[in-house]
Amino acid sequence: MSSILPIVFFVIAATAILLIISFKKKSDEEPEVIKENELTSRFSIGQYVEGLPGENKPLPIVSCGITENDFVFCKGSAGAEIGRIARNSLTKINISKQGDKICFIEINWSDSAMVKQRAIFRFEDKKRAEAMASETAQELKKWQIET
Repeated sequence: MSSILPIVFFVIAATAILLIISFKKKSDEEPEVIKENELTSRFSIGQYVEGLPGENKPLPIVSCGITENDFVFCKGSAGAEIGRIARNSLTKINISKQGDKICFIEINWSDSAMVKQRAIFRFEDKKRAEAMASETAQELKKWQIET
């Protein structure tokens, strides 16, 4: 019996070490987050002015991510979602100027009840506002799904 005792202690110690290593490995891994796959990286869409059903106040910096079905608008470069527009629901994208340094993009779409909607975003930069608005409009059109 005394010769088996060291073997039993060795098996228990080895099992304990394997369990600790396994637990440590799992705790070091980041929790699995199910995230919608984006088709492209996010891009800046300027300052949010109005029009998204989920957000009623202006925001200084907004980004747009593209998923399989939606344009997803978020605070900052990847913050909380403030609204979505189905990629196949866009009806028109307008660019307008106000003075020397402000341009607006107006995104028109029809929601699931076929009610016409519009969201407005602003670009403010004396030298680049018009170019930024134009680039953003092209990016939206590039990812628009024609129906």
